[in-house]
Amino acid sequence: MVTVTKFAISVGLLLTGSWAVAAPVAITHYSYGAHGQAWADYLMERAKIFNAQNPDVQVEIQVSPGNEYVSKFQIMLAGGVAPDVTDFHPALGATFLIQNVFTDLRPYLERDGINLNRLTSPSVVEVLTNNDGAIWALPGDIYPVVTFYNADILANAGLPFPDQLGNNWTWEQALTMGKKTAIDANGDGINEQWGMDRMWARWYIWVHQAGGMVYDRIIDPTRSTWNDPRVLTGLRFPLTAQMDNISPKTNTPNYTQTYFWFGKTALDLVDGPGVIGAYLKDASFNWNIAPQVRGPENAGSEIALGAFQIVGDSKNKEAAWRWLKYISLDMESHARFVELTGRAPSLNALQSRYRNLCPYLPSNFMAFFQTAGDPDTKMNYVLLQSSDINAVVNPLITQAFLGQIPLETAVTQIHDLVSAILAEKGKN
Repeated sequence: MVTVTKFAISVGLLLTGSWAVAAPVAITHYSYGAHGQAWADYLMERAKIFNAQNPDVQVEIQVSPGNEYVSKFQIMLAGGVAPDVTDFHPALGATFLIQNVFTDLRPYLERDGINLNRLTSPSVVEVLTNNDGAIWALPGDIYPVVTFYNADILANAGLPFPDQLGNNWTWEQALTMGKKTAIDANGDGINEQWGMDRMWARWYIWVHQAGGMVYDRIIDPTRSTWNDPRVLTGLRFPLTAQMDNISPKTNTPNYTQTYFWFGKTALDLVDGPGVIGAYLKDASFNWNIAPQVRGPENAGSEIALGAFQIVGDSKNKEAAWRWLKYISLDMESHARFVELTGRAPSLNALQSRYRNLCPYLPSNFMAFFQTAGDPDTKMNYVLLQSSDINAVVNPLITQAFLGQIPLETAVTQIHDLVSAILAEKGKN
């Protein structure tokens, strides 16, 4: 009877869960569908491997359509059912970044002895760091904006390639080459061949290259500096390209057909690695890349970033941290990410392997990392009042670039109006 009693007690304990194996911790990774199918495929593949290797954690990938991603996340937060992990890029997650919705990862990095400055470039670490020093994300891919050039057009014009010019690859040289390659054969004012592509885009790069900024800081600025004379200096570069008919304007007929990848434009200073897989890997013309053109003060450019975050409301942060490290910092995983997506690796150790992982890259692919590593390369501004500010800035800049109002007038009006928006924010 004693033996039976002990057996019965043991069975009872198992049934009541006292000796039961704990259920795995469930982690939800809420992913931005507009990253593309390859990004989602990577997460699905890695989750399957991670779950097998970590039976105490189970990661579920939820992919949301791009146009619903932010609104659904807001609803989740408000309803107390926030996901554990997200993959906002800085512009998309601006509001949440500024409001400190994401977990500061610095304590986790320090505890685990991980030094991001040794793993990636300083410009990437800067993008990942909030104004208060918090690390709000781990890196996915990097998107440095560089020079793309049509080697056939330049060769036919007897011009050197930008990557052959070193520090002599300057604004002046770019405008000169643009003039020599822009062709309006019938004189109707609409070129059959263009010297430069979309110089109305990413205008803030040229402001930064002139040594200026349009706000006092990149993340959540408090003050307009549009009245800095260096802003005008920077904006005159793209304005000249458009006024001299080197680059199409936003009102040029069928301007979307003038984009670099259609083979009708010599120089493109406003794109990054993402256009290669999307448009250029099967191009019918010879092309390559070079570091970004050099302005009066520096050759810095813009860097965008794919990133992964732990949501502050997550109840399973330790498990989420293990997943985050695996998809971002694990070398084998990161190599697979690059291989599947074609995106540029953020980890320094994989830079030299980039072309092996993506055979369709140009021969000078290291220019991506040269530009990304430039200390003057910056991300675009992260604005809490982006809707209000863009409603002021974009129309006035467009009018100036179309020659409808003087550039000086546009900049003055922008400064006054944006100053008022930021001042109102400061009262709240």
